[in-house]
Amino acid sequence: MGQEQVKSGELGSPPIQPPIECQDHVAQLREVVESAPERLNELLGRAILQSKHCTCELLTAAIVLSDGSDAAVKQIVRVALQHAGEMSSAIAECAVIAAPTRIEAIQLAFEEHAGAKKKAAPKKLQPVQGKMGSLIKKIVPSWKREEKPGEDLVVVEKKNKEEKWKPAEMQVASDKPRGDMLVSESEPLEPKTRSLRAVDQGWFDFLLPVSMGELGQLPRDESLPLRWSIYGESGFDSNVNTASSSEAVDSYFVGAGVVSYFDRVSQSGKVDVMARFGARYNEAGPVSLENMVYRGRLVANVERQVASRLTLSNQMSISYDVEPDWLSGETTGLRTDQYVFAYNRLAFGYRWGKHFATRSFYRISTIQYQGAGLSFQEDRWRHLLGQQFRFLSNERLALFAEYRYGQTQFDRAANDSQSHYFLLGADYEVSSKWKGSLLAGAERRSFERYADQWKAYGEASLQAKLSAHTSVRWVARLGFEDAELAGFRDRYSFRTGLAADQQLSDRLDLSLGVFYLHSEFSAPESGLLDYQDEAVMIQASLTYALSEYFDLYLTYELTRYDSEDVGKDYQRQQVRVGVNTRF
Repeated sequence: MGQEQVKSGELGSPPIQPPIECQDHVAQLREVVESAPERLNELLGRAILQSKHCTCELLTAAIVLSDGSDAAVKQIVRVALQHAGEMSSAIAECAVIAAPTRIEAIQLAFEEHAGAKKKAAPKKLQPVQGKMGSLIKKIVPSWKREEKPGEDLVVVEKKNKEEKWKPAEMQVASDKPRGDMLVSESEPLEPKTRSLRAVDQGWFDFLLPVSMGELGQLPRDESLPLRWSIYGESGFDSNVNTASSSEAVDSYFVGAGVVSYFDRVSQSGKVDVMARFGARYNEAGPVSLENMVYRGRLVANVERQVASRLTLSNQMSISYDVEPDWLSGETTGLRTDQYVFAYNRLAFGYRWGKHFATRSFYRISTIQYQGAGLSFQEDRWRHLLGQQFRFLSNERLALFAEYRYGQTQFDRAANDSQSHYFLLGADYEVSSKWKGSLLAGAERRSFERYADQWKAYGEASLQAKLSAHTSVRWVARLGFEDAELAGFRDRYSFRTGLAADQQLSDRLDLSLGVFYLHSEFSAPESGLLDYQDEAVMIQASLTYALSEYFDLYLTYELTRYDSEDVGKDYQRQQVRVGVNTRF
């Protein structure tokens, strides 16, 4: 903090003490700014949008966390005015109290915000008394206060929870849309110091290489929330065709790609869109694939509070890929063909009373392979309807009962089925740093050609920010799956993944990911034998910031797939080194 900055209260007014309902917001802002000081203005803008009634307290905290210079104070005030301009009088008073030696900078921020020059004629004013009133009058010529007999100057901002936007069930912690895939759909943890991993909200996507989506959190105007990233890389793949040891083909490769990310948050909702596309050329390639392969994804998420009790959300994702998507359970376990996977999930949440809410959703998805062989066996559509009844115990805990009905329709293979899910669960927010969800029950699946089956079904997720520099995410799912059913009655799988991000220094970040799969394939009464699959994947990535705009990264991946079907066994290692630029 700058040497010239004076402590709050120097003008004779008492220091601003955050009210109880704002203390958590201020504490969260301080924590994230301490780990990413270069993002102070961006984080302040987001905090004000999500808790506008705490604008004064957030602005004061931001000034204290800044270097106290004229430029810093002016920019902080401008950010506050940009996101809460209707509270200009409160912003002026709080800024003066927090930085009494920066009056000219504060005044300049107001003039720039209004697009007026200093010589512009002031508007007609109501009388304002006292030293503080004179300063506010000087800074905000149009400022007007409510005067009550016998009261000092007080800025009053009425808190209206129904007008303050929060996703899903209005003010319910961790109350996010859920899907039937192995995903973690809770609000993502705060990004790392310099970069934001461009993960779509509906996929737990840490297994993708760092190069497939590191976006810089550069200083930017909130009115232009579009960011870009371009990468180039080279590396070695020990088993580019994911074959058994005797048939494995190794290859050097080069790749490049582009990522863009857009987000917008308002009081009534939020929108975020992520798009990325990359190409990789392998020196040698398997027979089933070209040497040039492509990976791309478009994700769009919209959440909006339509009315005080009604919330609408929609999640959409379209992927064009060649790598197995381990956590979704929708693809085969081998790298054999380019495919398109797409889904859309529309959900409505309605709060009927203080402790009761409902949520309804419809999800449609499809996977389509490019090659004729896999296309015949795997191409399919899935429809899922869900109805959830939620008991809102308190602001941190929501208990719920849920029913789902699903249909899987294969384009050509005779593996159609219907599913009924009977589930109980809970969403619990231990604190702003720890959020967890658990869903468990039973699934009854009716097959086109075979007898009905009852199996246990479950989902679980956890997000934790262990410190300002360490975050962890975990997801798990147990249930029936539709992939790789050619010749089999059903597939029952357990999938889980754990990812951790650690900031090692101001320039160096470490990301770790571990995935595990166990699948049981049940054959018809006559024909193939039952068998099991197990898979483990480990990824480690180091990212070094060469400058504000350039990163150097190194990624190592190890995949081991063990199956009682010897044709599916393989081990694969990949090493990547690349550079990423952000703008």
